[in-house]
Amino acid sequence: MSINYPRLDDRSYDDLLKDAKKRLHQQCADWSGSDPSDPGVILLELFSYLTEEMLYRLNKLPEKSYVEFLKLLGVEQRPPVAASVDLQFSLKEPAEKELFIPRHTAVTIANPSMEAPIFMTIESASIKPGEKEVMVKAFHCLYHEAEDLGKGDGKSGFVAQLKNRPIVQRDYGNLLKTIIAVETDDLIQSSDTLRVDEVTYKIWEEVDTVRDLSCSQKKFYLERSEGIVRFPLEMYDDQSNERFGLSHKGKQIRAWYYTGGGGSGNVMSNTLTVIISDNPLLRESGVSVTNPQKAAGGQGSESIESILKRGPLAIHSLDRVITAQDYELCAEEDADVVKAYAYTKAALWQYAERGVVSLFMVPTIESFKQEEIESEDTLQGLYVAGRDQQIIERVGKVVEKKKSLGVRVELSWAPIKVLNIHGTIILHPYRLDKREIKEQALQLLYDKICGVKRESQSSLVKGHSINISELYTLLMSIPGVSHVKNLHFNIARTPHREVTSLCADPFVEKRFYATALEHLYFSDNDGADWHSLLCRKNETLTNVTLNPVDPGNIAFISDRYDPEHDGCVGSSIHYSIDNGESWTEHKFSMPLYDCAWLQYDNKNYLMIATERGLFKVDTSLHDDSDTPPQPMYVDKRVDGFYAVATVKDARGNVFVAVASTNRKGVFISPEGGEPGTYLDIGLSQQDVRTITFEESGSRLFLWMGTTVVGDQDGDGCFRLEVTDGHIIASNSTPFKQGWQGGSCKALALCNGIVYAATHRRGLLSLRWQEDDSKWEQPVIDCGLPMRDLERLFYPVNDVVISKGRVLTATEVGVYAQTEEGSYKPVSKKEKYDRVTIPQSWFLCSGKHEIALEEIHEEREY
Repeated sequence: MSINYPRLDDRSYDDLLKDAKKRLHQQCADWSGSDPSDPGVILLELFSYLTEEMLYRLNKLPEKSYVEFLKLLGVEQRPPVAASVDLQFSLKEPAEKELFIPRHTAVTIANPSMEAPIFMTIESASIKPGEKEVMVKAFHCLYHEAEDLGKGDGKSGFVAQLKNRPIVQRDYGNLLKTIIAVETDDLIQSSDTLRVDEVTYKIWEEVDTVRDLSCSQKKFYLERSEGIVRFPLEMYDDQSNERFGLSHKGKQIRAWYYTGGGGSGNVMSNTLTVIISDNPLLRESGVSVTNPQKAAGGQGSESIESILKRGPLAIHSLDRVITAQDYELCAEEDADVVKAYAYTKAALWQYAERGVVSLFMVPTIESFKQEEIESEDTLQGLYVAGRDQQIIERVGKVVEKKKSLGVRVELSWAPIKVLNIHGTIILHPYRLDKREIKEQALQLLYDKICGVKRESQSSLVKGHSINISELYTLLMSIPGVSHVKNLHFNIARTPHREVTSLCADPFVEKRFYATALEHLYFSDNDGADWHSLLCRKNETLTNVTLNPVDPGNIAFISDRYDPEHDGCVGSSIHYSIDNGESWTEHKFSMPLYDCAWLQYDNKNYLMIATERGLFKVDTSLHDDSDTPPQPMYVDKRVDGFYAVATVKDARGNVFVAVASTNRKGVFISPEGGEPGTYLDIGLSQQDVRTITFEESGSRLFLWMGTTVVGDQDGDGCFRLEVTDGHIIASNSTPFKQGWQGGSCKALALCNGIVYAATHRRGLLSLRWQEDDSKWEQPVIDCGLPMRDLERLFYPVNDVVISKGRVLTATEVGVYAQTEEGSYKPVSKKEKYDRVTIPQSWFLCSGKHEIALEEIHEEREY
């Protein structure tokens, strides 16, 4: 929020000089000096310059007063944050006896040419006999022990000044805790007392704001940036006639605290190699030290400009958080949070639980340059590096204290989408500063699409589209640039290859899901942009499906792989009942082929087709288990199943259909898939591996697609009608005319048209209600990805239709049908127009690649 500060006098140097000359002509009409070297002109210019300086200082007065007023309201300057690192103390040979490394052992870098940051161990450790090393946590700080703050003067609201400042940020637990203790006459030792020079000191408690000092006599408030300790006002108890507060004269006050912090502590790995210690045993032991990883998390004190920006907003949410803006400001008070976004959960998803606030936070990453973030995996690692669950718990405690009764808050790191910008800049001829222009171009891009540094918070791009034209305009503003060509987005994660399945959300318009390799993706704009919902390392995801009855129920299958062994080691079924926020996994030691949601007796189940039978999982339990349920009995002749489909018809009948392995036929249950209710409908001579139900008015059909081996054309599809809860057995209608696609891999139906995903002929379509219907094959230039002239199209692994929108899953990405009936890719890594993200996500720069070319003009002689 910008602030228009009052200007007591807004005249500039030119205005002052002009007014002075005008006044001089009025008072001394005979003076005609106009030469710049004239002594009178020189004096006027000098006085104008000095007056402008005076006005500048005068106009700063409201700004200083404003900051002081904010302090009275509890809006303080954020203190520095100390970088942390794990130090490795090691010996050349295993220790013969225990080597003790005391707490607050200081370590620094070996470069005397610069101001060396000092790190101190925050806990004691030792290298045990027979061992060679030990890891110890350290912070970039200095420890000040039992500092004498003088004695109380008996006045209300006593203030003490620490000798060193600034004090590092609070909220490191008890690791970097500031202790203020006051001399007491009570000689009984306890956990809240300290003993110094035979004197007992009572530890007082630090409060969050200066206003809390009136609540207790044993509390203090610390202005960490200024090093000022404020004690309570004097209070009086009518019942005991006792005065509280620091009202007794002559009581000694001492402080134990840490100073330091700042960005200089973010040192590189293996640079902290010098031990600073007076301990002779440590010096003579030959122990060495280093930091295997970078020190991270350090940042300096908040600037005055930042205080002025957040001050007007912060004063509205000091005691309670009510609006979304209040929640965001409360989270941003934490130094490890650069930005926060708050929404009611129902605003993000209309079927969400009411009374829940989703608070997404963006971490501050100061120890890495933006250009070092090369991929989304790298950024995700930086997200949590040195910022574990303690930060979320810390912010959660503050929010819990201030939130309204009955509101539940869910905190998490904000989802990200990484963009890499590629393109070429054409320079004007004979530019000698090419390197400078490239660096300037990259910096502009990193600043435009940033999001991980506090000073770049204004450039966060959240929940909105970004057009490539914006970047063209940005780069064209650089001096020396003639024009820019071939500028495009390169998206880090998108289903651009080996897409195995697709699914449309029956409750949210324009929302689709896709599985590809290790990722589950979703799109909320009809497939135009895709975002990674989750990633399962060393797994391949398949068969995503959504519950058609209950919103937010998602399931998919994954094949697990062991990096040290070839081949699949088993499969898992994953399901979520809260729109993908949390997941439950059931592991199987066998391959899983298909899954479908089933609602029966007011409970949700997952029916899972495997090579060893049909399994039924109760999703209301949603607990992880490595022990799968027992298979259900279908038919004694059948061992396994390739496909499963479920439906609840208009009359309330629940059907479950399964296609068996080894050409054992198709079975259907009219009673919710209960054991002993499956009927054999034939097709035992066909290898059926895909089945789906179609509801057409009051009629219900089961469609079945067949699989063939080699270059055979295949037998196409079969259809079975189910009427009044009874199966018309041995009445499956074949649809083979015009079929040349080989295996049928998936089926989708809409408005009397059947779409079949095939292995060799792309996406076939059939208007089955017409007389003499036959399969229509796509033309060569339809837009579907071509493989070669012999096999034509790449295999289409899946097809889905929603609101007339047709999407197909192929080995080279997702393709969507256009209004003209052709197809276009919608999941490529390269985009030349714009990129959008969901409402709660934000964009972040990856690794931009900008090439330079120079125009070579021909000269005429």
